[in-house]
Amino acid sequence: MRINDRELISGLRNYIEDLRAIERSQRDQQRVQGGRIEGRDRVEISRRSREAEKARKVVERTPDMDEKRVRELKDAIEQGRYNVKGEAVAENIIRRSIVDTLL
Repeated sequence: MRINDRELISGLRNYIEDLRAIERSQRDQQRVQGGRIEGRDRVEISRRSREAEKARKVVERTPDMDEKRVRELKDAIEQGRYNVKGEAVAENIIRRSIVDTLL
């Protein structure tokens, strides 16, 4: 099949128009939609992801229990210096129960 100059130019024009349409579509996706900029949303998600990763690393480095505090409490109990206030215990149980229910 032989392609003449007119057909080649027409085909190139169509190709260029298709490329421009794709570029317009991509730009439109970056424009404001519903009061929010899509590109900005992507950055927001990325920032939240980095913050979550930092928090995860802090949690990993934090021991499950404070060994020094446990040792202090154990010594206080053994020596009879540890006094528990029932109201404070009940208040903490209720507070934690409410938080657990909400989460």
